[in-house]
Amino acid sequence: MPRHARILLLATLLLGLASVVVSHGAHAHAHAHAHAHAHAQEANSNDGKRCPSCNMAAKDNNFTWFTELNNGQKIYTCDMNTGNDYKKGSSAFSHPALVGATLHDLANSTTVCTNTCPECDDASTSVKDPISGETVTSSAFAFICLKRGQKIYFTTEANKQTFLAGLAASPYFGVRNMSCGGATCPDQFQVPVDALSTPTTAPATPSTTTPAALSDDTPFCTGASVMFSGFQTTVHGTCVKLFFQPWVLNSSVKYAFGFLGVFALPLLNEYFVRTRENLRQTFRKRKASNGQKRLHKLILTLLYMMQMTLAYLAMLVVMIYDTGLFLSLILGFGVGFLFFKVDKKAPVTRDDVGGIAAPWRFTDFKTLTILHAPSMMCMKNCGATVTQALQTVDGVDRIYIDIADKCVYVSGGASAKVLLETLENVGYDATLLHEPVRSAGEP
Repeated sequence: MPRHARILLLATLLLGLASVVVSHGAHAHAHAHAHAHAHAQEANSNDGKRCPSCNMAAKDNNFTWFTELNNGQKIYTCDMNTGNDYKKGSSAFSHPALVGATLHDLANSTTVCTNTCPECDDASTSVKDPISGETVTSSAFAFICLKRGQKIYFTTEANKQTFLAGLAASPYFGVRNMSCGGATCPDQFQVPVDALSTPTTAPATPSTTTPAALSDDTPFCTGASVMFSGFQTTVHGTCVKLFFQPWVLNSSVKYAFGFLGVFALPLLNEYFVRTRENLRQTFRKRKASNGQKRLHKLILTLLYMMQMTLAYLAMLVVMIYDTGLFLSLILGFGVGFLFFKVDKKAPVTRDDVGGIAAPWRFTDFKTLTILHAPSMMCMKNCGATVTQALQTVDGVDRIYIDIADKCVYVSGGASAKVLLETLENVGYDATLLHEPVRSAGEP
């Protein structure tokens, strides 16, 4: 198949895979959420709680971010924002304050909770009614099911209705304080102007428009994070913040572009590796003045810096723990190997002139390293493995393998120690028979 046809086929498959990841993620997320909810009943009563605003696990922050109600009940959140820039709107609010300000919307979601009170049976906590202050027991209680599954407990249904009526009249009704990592949130008791129609704490009619993050119509994703707690999907979960603050993949289109961009990272990395090596070989053969040599080194250094930048960006993608982006990265590495490595020609190993193989062994003897590897059995497999391993070593110019004598001839500036370690890494013990003769003063 022609190369351009392979590229076209690959691009088509990649676009199809990106759409499958986006569409299928919703089903996987729903299944994972149901499983996590069931498991939470067996573990600590707080372990399965998730931030009502963005669905991130509350235990990732050691339960130090929360909205506390009167008489002590807590609604646990994530540490998405510090709240220092709350005047910019709800997207900049700390989530403890955002939960308090929009508690009416959270309390009227379509989320369904189990009719249980595991906190009531937890000896380490005391659950008190936010209206009456009486202790709530598991034998008789009422509750409000918040979005994402956390609950507010009451001793009677009448107290629950009183609380709901208060939420409809005023934001922060029944809220005592907010904790951001153990400290008071800077946006405590502030109300985002884009969350309610009246940006004060006075009684107000709830706005008919609700922020996307709190809407009952589940968005593509909510919140934003640069790292998840284990592999998960973005779809109907937490949005990915890719590398930079503004780069939040909060829609299917943005996620698809992010998927393609991550796929391109390893391709560009392999391209820079191949380009740098080709230039290095070209520069070695070219006669150049001292100024030109310095320019050559600068060009190679810049290419190396670009290559390492892409490599570290790829590492950051892995650290996000997003399943779709990780899959895209692995596919990129595979395709990069297919296009830039699998057909890469090895350095010249034979130069038959006048019936003598690799005559440079005799003319460049002073710069020659000779290794003896007795475990090499054949040229096709053993010789190819050794050649491919040595050609990755910086400073290697030419390689010749004499399979009959079990000897490996290497010219260039690579140290004998590195060459021996390289052979050992691919399974061949070797001994040094000859190393380059160095002039006085050379390291």
